[in-house]
Amino acid sequence: MANGDITNEMVEELGIILEDEDAGQYTEPIKLKMLNKAQLELCTLIHDAYLTELETVELAKTMTASAVAFSTLNNGKGVLKGGEGIKRVKVYPGGTAGKYAIEIDLTDIKKTENSLQTYSDTRPLYYIFDKKINILVTTTLLTVIDVWFLIPPSTMTKNIDPVLNKGLHGILLDLAEAKCWRIGHKSDRAQEAMGNALRQIEILNAKFTPAQGIGVKHPQTAGK
Repeated sequence: MANGDITNEMVEELGIILEDEDAGQYTEPIKLKMLNKAQLELCTLIHDAYLTELETVELAKTMTASAVAFSTLNNGKGVLKGGEGIKRVKVYPGGTAGKYAIEIDLTDIKKTENSLQTYSDTRPLYYIFDKKINILVTTTLLTVIDVWFLIPPSTMTKNIDPVLNKGLHGILLDLAEAKCWRIGHKSDRAQEAMGNALRQIEILNAKFTPAQGIGVKHPQTAGK
């Protein structure tokens, strides 16, 4: 298939669903706009395990005031889901051998003063605040970090297909349908389409349970 074929098929299918194959009310630009809005909404609602196509890593990021701003990632395009989109951080204290950092909640910083929970070059910590990855490590000079994170999906066009797994395309269409019905002032049909999408998302998300633990959100080991 040529680039854009999947997107164009989804635009056509959306027209059929909306009973507007001739694009009399919902023009192609409108349907494409709603599909892109639906894609971004789906990415924020679905569990990260279904978003592997959006995972990326940037290496040797230089810190500013012991932090790396989201705005410096993904060529300035930021991180999907904000702090929740940061999946893993590896710290190289002083540019030496790297250690995976443990994420803590902002409210738990005071606990790091405890000798059993303090940070060091061999036990780096990080927390998310002010759209930044804030690093807690003994040595900050020449320290760099590797960051694994989720990026926002590329905008679909007539020449660019969605990158999300094809198994999610049905939900994507349901969400786009709901948005189209909404702008067409058909709230009952919008609610029905949205309900279909949310039920499917709930079923998929139920297969995963959140990580357990107090304070520590994403413990990592060097072997992972």
